[in-house]
Amino acid sequence: PKIHKKLPDPPGRPIISGVEGPTEKLSKLVDTWLQSHVKALPSHVKDTTHMLNILNEWNARYGPFSEATLVTIDVTSLYTSIPQHEMGEAIRHFMQLAPSPDTPPVDLVLKATDHIMQNNYFQFEGQIYHQIQGTAMGTPVAPSVANLFMGLLEQKILKNSPITVQAELWKRFIDDIFLLWLGSRGDLDAFLDYINTVHS
Repeated sequence: PKIHKKLPDPPGRPIISGVEGPTEKLSKLVDTWLQSHVKALPSHVKDTTHMLNILNEWNARYGPFSEATLVTIDVTSLYTSIPQHEMGEAIRHFMQLAPSPDTPPVDLVLKATDHIMQNNYFQFEGQIYHQIQGTAMGTPVAPSVANLFMGLLEQKILKNSPITVQAELWKRFIDDIFLLWLGSRGDLDAFLDYINTVHS
């Protein structure tokens, strides 16, 4: 249960452990192939310490955030909402953008990823379920796939925005976005409304 939301009846979220599952080793392998592409994303944030270092460096270079509005954006149920074919589009995009001699051909990586995503089964109260949308939260490659999906989505958002994007800093930890907005509150609200129309 997500105990920090909507008490006294918090919503549930299925997190299935992939430990010792049939696709665990393949998932770890694919994750090693995708990690360099995730780290190369302009918005990538590794962890809290990394984010604090980014903010400290920004503050040292440009001064206090007094001219900016601090904004956080969260994607609703990212892992379980990503259409599986769009995972492949994002992986293909970033692998072709920066080919690596240490990585297998794109089609092999996509075939392995599809196998992992399309074979997520779990049992709950005696029933066996097959996850047909999104990525399982408990498989090792899930964060990398989600990061690449979001990386491509945010590129489209920023490129096609009808509102002039006035974000001085745009950083993201998987589906949690942090930005410093230098424009008006009205433009920010319009930009956020636009974001919510880009993808279901």
